[in-house]
Amino acid sequence: KREEERFAQTLASGMKLLKSNIDGLKELPGSLLFKLYDSYGFPIDLSQDFANELGLTIDLDGFDACMKEQKKRSREAQKFKGLESDHVYPQFETAFTGYEQTKDHSTVCFIAQGGSSVDTLSTGEHGDIIVTHTPFYAESGGQVGDSGLVESSMGVFEVKDTQRYGSSIVHHGVVIQGEINKNDKVDLTVDSSRHAIMMNHTATHLLHAALRQILGDSVVQKGSLVEATRLRFDFSYDQALSTKQLSEVERWVNDRIEQNLATKTQEMPLKEAKKSGVMALFDEKYDDQVRVLSIGDISHELCGGTHMSHTGAIVCFKITTETSIASGIRRIEAVTGYQANQWLNQKYALLQKTAQIYQTSVDQVPTFAEAQRDQLLDLSNQIQKQENRLIKLVASQLLGQLYSVGQCQVILASDLPFGQAKSLRLLMDACQSQLSDNYVMVLISELDLKQQGCVMITTSRSLTQSLTARDLLVLLEQHLSIKGGGKPSLIQGRISGPINQQVWKDDVTRWLESKLENVK
Repeated sequence: KREEERFAQTLASGMKLLKSNIDGLKELPGSLLFKLYDSYGFPIDLSQDFANELGLTIDLDGFDACMKEQKKRSREAQKFKGLESDHVYPQFETAFTGYEQTKDHSTVCFIAQGGSSVDTLSTGEHGDIIVTHTPFYAESGGQVGDSGLVESSMGVFEVKDTQRYGSSIVHHGVVIQGEINKNDKVDLTVDSSRHAIMMNHTATHLLHAALRQILGDSVVQKGSLVEATRLRFDFSYDQALSTKQLSEVERWVNDRIEQNLATKTQEMPLKEAKKSGVMALFDEKYDDQVRVLSIGDISHELCGGTHMSHTGAIVCFKITTETSIASGIRRIEAVTGYQANQWLNQKYALLQKTAQIYQTSVDQVPTFAEAQRDQLLDLSNQIQKQENRLIKLVASQLLGQLYSVGQCQVILASDLPFGQAKSLRLLMDACQSQLSDNYVMVLISELDLKQQGCVMITTSRSLTQSLTARDLLVLLEQHLSIKGGGKPSLIQGRISGPINQQVWKDDVTRWLESKLENVK
């Protein structure tokens, strides 16, 4: 039902935009089609149907051009500093050998520093290095770029990040020892964090399969991030997952980890992969030849990332958060292996500390917490009842002490035994219900240990032509350290001591006499 409602909203929003832009047109421009698709989630085939009904054609070439331009902007936004222009970075066919290994021997074929080609990088200098072949994975498909070391007989280059630039794989980093030269023979070693990245990437595919299994085939991947310390997965779903659903997803993934399913990769033509039912991102551009990752018989997706050979190597999977990032888009973050163990240990340490505070066992913490909650609620109710009695008592005392200025009833009181604005407001309401049509009231609470308190200023609406609560605030600011705001008939604020009670009351009374002498 929710999906139907969301689709109806999509249609309504898209139709409204269409109708406001079709006057005098014979063809729907590509820019409009793209806006409908990108901003409103309006499928291109629906735009085609509506165009047919209206006797219009659509500019598919223009739509495709807008799509390509958006992807280009996205790719450029993700480039790290240094990748500046095509003529600075000539294209090399860098072979990636990292599927089979994390170490390799290669030759430096290009070096850049500050956007310019150089022959040498020395100790402390940052730059980019391209080699003929590399085990370093370039950031792609949500998986972060590898880090590690490039070593020659003359020096050591620490790789901070790896990115793809056209057909080249670029290693970005700094020389930490000696120097690195163009044409150097080098040894490349990917950091051990790659192992954790691979665990998280394989777990991401399991998570995707679990969500579709438990929530339904309407779940569509909307983005991901795979790094050494965590994984993040964005997907389409129109409501928060319940605790039960999250537990089911976790259990499903961990069951497949325990089954130690084999992962298999296969390269094939894109058309063949799509015909076989392999999952792919709708708006992702793929090469004609693609890499398909299969996990047992439960997951088959296009993926160029690096993965574990068996799911058992993931060890453990734990969801840490589930949140909304946009309308109809949810985000799950999770940890695996050592990071999952660390996360669980941290949470258990908090549970142990809580048990120590309660002076009980870990198993009994929920029971003690529930008992304490009930006690606090009971105590809160008792306090509220006592405060209500006190409010009635104080209101009765104030009403007995009120005096009149002309036809106006006046209550000026300070050092009242209420520390919260809410209680002072209830006291004001209790008094108001017993006052005439014309009244002025200033209530100030007792000061706390920091010499601060609450203040409430109110005037009847019948007096607003003669004076307002704001007028009274301005007057009081001459004698008291007070700040507040609100409506013409009601001001709430804070006050700082000390307070000379008699002085401010006398001044307010004299001021009221001058303002209200003609009020009837």
